[in-house]
Amino acid sequence: MTGRELLELAEKKPPERYRIDQKFRGGKTVKIGLDEKADFTTPSVEKFMTLPLDQTEG
Repeated sequence: MTGRELLELAEKKPPERYRIDQKFRGGKTVKIGLDEKADFTTPSVEKFMTLPLDQTEG
């Protein structure tokens, strides 16, 4: 599945407003791009995390 498909499955719409990371045992995280495929067979994957991409004034 792609990052976009995972975000849509998690009902994060529109997916362009969210970031999805794959979390591994030990605390390591890897960002998954919208069109990048997530590898479910990688050892020690704990979960996926989503974060809103908020616009901030600066």
